[in-house]
Amino acid sequence: MQKSTFYDPHRQKAIVLQPEERVRQNILHVLVHTLGFPKSCIAVERALSECASACGEVPKRRIDIIAYAQVEQELKPLLVIECKATTLHPNMLDQLLGYNHFIQAPFVALMNQKKTIFGQYDTHTGSLDLSTSLPTYEELLTKINRRS
Repeated sequence: MQKSTFYDPHRQKAIVLQPEERVRQNILHVLVHTLGFPKSCIAVERALSECASACGEVPKRRIDIIAYAQVEQELKPLLVIECKATTLHPNMLDQLLGYNHFIQAPFVALMNQKKTIFGQYDTHTGSLDLSTSLPTYEELLTKINRRS
């Protein structure tokens, strides 16, 4: 049986349409077309080692979606998103926070087709303030500018 594929404009290649990929593509559409994230500031399916800010040995894992903020002349990690095709469980949030340990983004989100767990992460204290909706790109930029 032939697997269904489609052209992913973010990765600029043909992708097999698996259940998690459907979730990822829907989230990407919402990020760009509803929440105002610039397509140029989004990376999809990147190796954790390519995105890591922290020192130390980085696990061989892939990040579903990472959005960056333009800060002066540099792109800085803004939001890390883990996409799931299944029901969201607490251990999945632990996985996402483990990834973010290396990336140091101020915001994280765990998402499936029906649910969003969004968190504002304080890298200094390790605290995480959770909500159930994803802010716009401009709202996230405003939040990080207030913290500076």
